[in-house]
Amino acid sequence: MFKAFFKTKNKESRANLNVAQLVAETLNSRDIVLSLKNNILESNAQEVDLDFSEVRFISRSAAHELIKLREDFSINSDKKVNVVNANSDVSNMLRVVAANRIVPKSSEILNRSYNRETIESLVSSLG
Repeated sequence: MFKAFFKTKNKESRANLNVAQLVAETLNSRDIVLSLKNNILESNAQEVDLDFSEVRFISRSAAHELIKLREDFSINSDKKVNVVNANSDVSNMLRVVAANRIVPKSSEILNRSYNRETIESLVSSLG
C-alpha cells in the first residue's frame, strides 16, 4: 500500500518518501517515526530522502527518534537517510534535539564521548 508514496528515482542511488502521506502530518510519537524504518528498509536505494514538505509538526520525542534512526542507518547500513523540505518549526525542533545530543546534560557528559565527525555529521545533515 505505501509503495504508492515511495518514488524511486534510480533503484541504486536515491529514493524519496513523502512522510506525511506515509504516516501523518503531525509526528508526535517515537512509534510513528519507527514506522518509517520499514519503508526505508524496503527501498533498494542507497540514499533515501524523507520529504517533510507536508509535515506540520514534530514532537521532541519523535525528533529524537528520527535522529537516532538516521544515526543507526549511517552506522549499521550502507543507506544514507536525509531530511528534506522541512518547514522552519520542524527544522528548529530537529536542531534543538540534535544540539542536546551533542551537548548532553552534565550527568551524561562523563559517560559519552563525541568525535568531531559525529558532531559535524549531525549538524550538517539538518541543513
